[in-house]
Amino acid sequence: MEKIKQIASMLEKLDFPARPTKNQLMLYKKIVCKTCTLKKQPEVLILGATPEIRDLCITYNCKTTAISPGNIALEAMTYLMKHKNSPNNKTIESDWFDMPLPDNSYDLVLTDIALTGNPCEKHKQILKEVHRVLKSGGFFFLRSFDMLKHEKKPDHQKLLEQWRNGEITRNDFLYLGARISLDENH
Repeated sequence: MEKIKQIASMLEKLDFPARPTKNQLMLYKKIVCKTCTLKKQPEVLILGATPEIRDLCITYNCKTTAISPGNIALEAMTYLMKHKNSPNNKTIESDWFDMPLPDNSYDLVLTDIALTGNPCEKHKQILKEVHRVLKSGGFFFLRSFDMLKHEKKPDHQKLLEQWRNGEITRNDFLYLGARISLDENH
């Protein structure tokens, strides 16, 4: 347990871009609240173990599963959570390429830089897995900060407006590029 506490202490000191900013957490909150209006107690899958996102989901009574490779990181991130003992808090140690989860089982899939830590050639495989576990009408929300120079950067304000207007539907992907703008509203 002492090793977990030491690692948690190091992880707690991490800042943006390794951890979401307050403004980015507000975006996660909007997507969680939107999902909660459509489903009473949504099933949420989180690729990774970011404690702030897990606590946010549990606060809104979501059944929350965090899936991440490396049990030590999972335990350390869980240690940092406010709601670590909630019955809605579940963890699974696994990679994201072949998740041990049933098809069509989650209303919302969230990720906090999960693609960033994997080579581009693996992204398609992760996205296929997300598609597989996502229920019909479910949503996927992604934060990524290292877009390559040749990639077209999305207009976040337009994407969020489309979300608010209900134009973005089943299996649409919202990309949050934290390095696209240093402005606090990105």
